[in-house]
Amino acid sequence: MEKIKSKEFKVGISLVIFLSILALFSIKIAGGGYSTSSGHAHWFLISDATGIIGNSYVKISGVPVGHVESIGLSSGKARLNLLIQGETKIPVDSYVEIRAKGILGAKYVGLVLGKDRKNFLAPGSEIKRVKVKGSISDFLNKVGEVSHSIQKLSSSFERAIIGDDESNPLISQIIQNVNLLTKVLLKVTSDNQGKIDSTVNNLHYISMQLRKVFSSEKDGGSWGRLKDGLLKFSNSLESINSIVEKVDRGEGTIGKLINDEGTINKVNSALEKVSSLLGGVGELKTEVDFHSEYLTAAQEFKSFVGIKLQPGSNRHYELAVVNTPAGTTTRTITRIEEGGSSSVQTEYKTVESLKFNALLAKTYSDFTLRGGLIESSGGFAVDYHPIESLELSVQAFNFKELNLKTTFKYIPLKSLYVYGGQESAFKKAGPESNYFVGMGIFINSNDLSLLRFLR
Repeated sequence: MEKIKSKEFKVGISLVIFLSILALFSIKIAGGGYSTSSGHAHWFLISDATGIIGNSYVKISGVPVGHVESIGLSSGKARLNLLIQGETKIPVDSYVEIRAKGILGAKYVGLVLGKDRKNFLAPGSEIKRVKVKGSISDFLNKVGEVSHSIQKLSSSFERAIIGDDESNPLISQIIQNVNLLTKVLLKVTSDNQGKIDSTVNNLHYISMQLRKVFSSEKDGGSWGRLKDGLLKFSNSLESINSIVEKVDRGEGTIGKLINDEGTINKVNSALEKVSSLLGGVGELKTEVDFHSEYLTAAQEFKSFVGIKLQPGSNRHYELAVVNTPAGTTTRTITRIEEGGSSSVQTEYKTVESLKFNALLAKTYSDFTLRGGLIESSGGFAVDYHPIESLELSVQAFNFKELNLKTTFKYIPLKSLYVYGGQESAFKKAGPESNYFVGMGIFINSNDLSLLRFLR
């Protein structure tokens, strides 16, 4: 019996000692190391005081200097009243922050002293600078939010792959659609295998013909004609260069027009009179244009001299004289009678002739529509300007024997341009095509005024 009581006594003593140690440990964790009320008070406001209790430590650089005397509410925030021990002075630029004491959730108030050593907070004043640092609880909350987002993402993948009561699985639909498309393509390919083979053979034939054309070195072949055309075009460029040099030296009509001050004054005077006559809305702008193109089929040059009058920003008038080698063709029939028999001799003669352009033009955004006389016959044109220095143009005129002219024009310099294209004529004897390349110069009223000013 005494042994039993002795064991119970030992167990009781052990329990009391354990509980005492646990109580001391709890008090230590809570941070209640200060019980005296001596010192000077300060306070601050914080939106969340979780983990802070009465008597929690106030530390500077990890050294306890005071404790939390009380916690209350003020303006919807937690007000922590601090009691700082001793003669510790707090600079006005100091701040406080709530710091975690361990992983159990206990916290303390960290006081970080400022650098101002002249101005200090008065006893009982507010510490206005408060910083909030992350804690274990904040970290766990973030982990919970991330876990929730991952759960939503996995649910979305599950609905996409497996589907739900309201919709079919998205991935399955995509696979079915791809499978259906593959079957359709296979059926189209098998049903049109003959056409596909024929198309491939045609492309092979075309490539072989092009290879023959461009590999031919004979002068009579297409490649030879192309080389001759390029050579003639090079000669044309040399001729144009010679003309430009003469103009620069003041030779010829255009040279005098550009270099002679009296001629420039007369041209400007005439332009001003035309401007006052046709100006209408805004200032009339004028432009003189000269260009010449080489026709590869006829192996001749075709020249244009014209003027453009622009009374408004979106409309203008064009007048031009065209010297064309096509000219007018005359037919002479001669009947010869000898010894009771007669014969007929027919002679065709084509002479160069002058033709005229007179067009009205209207601009809509990047497109310009022109209509009137083109080479002395009715016609119209559409111009497209994707950029300022580039123009694509299509002309249609002479509707009895329809002429279609497609032109690509590029302006590398302010008053100089190059161009090329194709002109097709649908005559009764059959269609005819002519490729052409050319170069031109243009001078507007501003250029003439500048030349007069420089003189």
